[in-house]
Amino acid sequence: MFIVVAMSKIRTLLLLILITYATTLSATEIPHGQFRVTVISKNSGQPIEGVSITVNNNYIATTGPLGRVLLSGLNEGDVVSFFHTSYAPRHYNFKQLQRANFEVGLYESVLNIQEVVIKANRMEADFKHNPQEIRTISAKRMSSQFIANSADALSLDPNVFIQKSQSGGGSPMIRGMSTSRVLILIDGMRLNNAIFRAGNVHNVISLDPLSISDMEVSLGPTSVLHGSYALG
Repeated sequence: MFIVVAMSKIRTLLLLILITYATTLSATEIPHGQFRVTVISKNSGQPIEGVSITVNNNYIATTGPLGRVLLSGLNEGDVVSFFHTSYAPRHYNFKQLQRANFEVGLYESVLNIQEVVIKANRMEADFKHNPQEIRTISAKRMSSQFIANSADALSLDPNVFIQKSQSGGGSPMIRGMSTSRVLILIDGMRLNNAIFRAGNVHNVISLDPLSISDMEVSLGPTSVLHGSYALG
């Protein structure tokens, strides 16, 4: 009696295993005329997600998380291409895909950037040929206005805001930046540097406006030419 019951349980277990196996096969069965292509990395062997696939330069599909995609209607003369931003592209015909068992390996693409040399000089040049926007305040214009100090002279340019609390000084502000972020040069020599605090310093401009021939306001960052302080 024990042997009969045991054999019955074994037959039931085997039947359940066969049913489960048949169900799995039917769920993973590939329809006729379609081919499952798997794209992996040649460097790591891991599947690649997001590979764009074209057939004869026509977009077909993109691989999923497992690096797989189903292709159908392929002919012997078709060219299947695989593209990814981080990998070098590869091209196959149908026979090559068959020989590779429909597994495609992509090599990582290394972007080689050649040396870039940026040159800047302080040679005299026509401002019309300068890509940087430069505004000029001439001595003639300053003499035609009531100028009490050099801060008032700079305020003639609408792009410069002067924050001042005394008549003998002022702090220029360009695009909300001032002091150590706005470089002030006198005949090429720095008047301010990074030791100034980030806020406004009202005595940063202490020049006699009558001794100034003209002023130039260079808008935008010019750190390549003048250093890290020229942000405004």
